[in-house]
Amino acid sequence: GDVYKKERAAAVKQSVKNIIMTNYFEKPFEPFFGANVQGLLFELANDTTGEEIKNNVKSAIEFYEPRAEIINLEVNSLPDNYSISVRLEFKIVNSEETIVLQTSLSRLR
Repeated sequence: GDVYKKERAAAVKQSVKNIIMTNYFEKPFEPFFGANVQGLLFELANDTTGEEIKNNVKSAIEFYEPRAEIINLEVNSLPDNYSISVRLEFKIVNSEETIVLQTSLSRLR
């Protein structure tokens, strides 16, 4: 009874957030689980970095979280601040509930 169990929308939101925050090779026995967004923070930023992050997030969520249907995905890469802002709006399948997940990832020196 000490552990709180997330259900329904909260569980899907937490799952999507975990997928976005996980880098490749972090999960044992599933080396390509996750969107590898934090790994891209350490690459040289150019014009295609935002699109690459967007494609990684979209494909990872479609593959690993079938309960979420992406409505809108915005990625803002701020190379001068060494950060990436991700705003994801998705709908839970079998429900009319729409969830907005906004997170900012930054590189620590």
